[in-house]
Amino acid sequence: MPHCPQILNPAFNRVYGRCAAEPGFISTSFSPLNYGGELYVCPDGWCRVSLHVADSARLFDKHYHGWHVAYHGTSHLLAPTVLANGLAPSQAGCFSRGQPAYYFSPSIRYVSHPRYAKVYRHRDRYYQMVFQCRVNPARIWKKKSGTLPGSYIADPPIDPSRTNKELEWLVRPLPEQPAGGLAGSDLFVIYGIMVRSYCSVEDALADPTNGWWCEDTKGKVLAGREVT
Repeated sequence: MPHCPQILNPAFNRVYGRCAAEPGFISTSFSPLNYGGELYVCPDGWCRVSLHVADSARLFDKHYHGWHVAYHGTSHLLAPTVLANGLAPSQAGCFSRGQPAYYFSPSIRYVSHPRYAKVYRHRDRYYQMVFQCRVNPARIWKKKSGTLPGSYIADPPIDPSRTNKELEWLVRPLPEQPAGGLAGSDLFVIYGIMVRSYCSVEDALADPTNGWWCEDTKGKVLAGREVT
């Protein structure tokens, strides 16, 4: 599939959740779906800015049929670089043993932790951003437990849809694809920018989906410090 020169595809913009509404976004809510043997849970509370990675919904489904829905959290400041050049693999993450790998999670709750999806302020609101992706299941190298406090194997599930044992998915890059995520990649494709907003930091901390964040993380977010 050739790279699409158009960046956005607003026809597939979504706002997720019952009774959710945003101008220019289609209100969407659904029960968990099975995509290639993995659950895709409705990301309630998030908006998706859809990217143009195929010329039609039919072509998208044809190319990415059976690929799993997953997420990658990062700073919003990196979004332009990723959209222009693709996502670069990391050698610093856990479980990769020093080898380059891309990291994803099937849980948007997990990747929205402020260590990944930085909390930032724009005007009078606070935001987080993550990428929504489809991952080729044939290219998943490892499925591992969460590494953040509150997401270990022994802890209660941070996401009701799954256990903590497979919160991190690792995908190894191909030699001919040094940066992944653009249309045409055989590894994964980034097809949406997910955004959620809050009126205040206190509202973000009070969100029950963030209840698993440790007290140190909450304190840093409340103080406006970056979580590392």
